[in-house]
Amino acid sequence: MPRVLAILVLASLPAAAEVLRDPTAPPLAPQTSTASIAQTRPHLTSVLIAADRRVAVIDGRTLVEGESAAGLTLLAVRPNGVTVRVNGVALDLHLDGEHMIKERSLP
Repeated sequence: MPRVLAILVLASLPAAAEVLRDPTAPPLAPQTSTASIAQTRPHLTSVLIAADRRVAVIDGRTLVEGESAAGLTLLAVRPNGVTVRVNGVALDLHLDGEHMIKERSLP
């Protein structure tokens, strides 16, 4: 009987456990910074420059110069890359090797 009583007393004490996050809860909002932009950098696949239009394929989306989609605005299209604005930050995306990004301030 004393053993059962001891088990009941121990079971009723509050346990110091780590609080688990609800797996069905929506994800936490990410912090918007240059570091987070670099981690989720847009991927430039191709550019098309014609007499009547300038187009780029970024993250699988076809955008015309000046168009916006998914928080990204296509500012300029050049033969070797594009300039986009993501969260107020201008990024130069290039078609070479690693899809380099160079940050610069907006006018």
